[in-house]
Amino acid sequence: MTHSSHMAAAYIPKGEACEFGAIFDEIRGQKCSLTTDGTRRNGEAVAGVGRWFSKEYKINQRLVLFITTLKKSTACSLPPW
Repeated sequence: MTHSSHMAAAYIPKGEACEFGAIFDEIRGQKCSLTTDGTRRNGEAVAGVGRWFSKEYKINQRLVLFITTLKKSTACSLPPW
């Protein structure tokens, strides 16, 4: 087992980069919609879902953003896409 600080520094960013790379490869060259949902209360979450059609006209959707809020947030204070 490893300490959570080691996991956060060594493994989580690598896994996240791999997942985002796979999602971006799947979306690249297609029109995509992005929907965000969440609350502005302290400690709650903001989620972003991407939706697009595959080449076989199948609807795909993936969670592409998930952050927890440390303080009351506004649209301008969220990270850029």
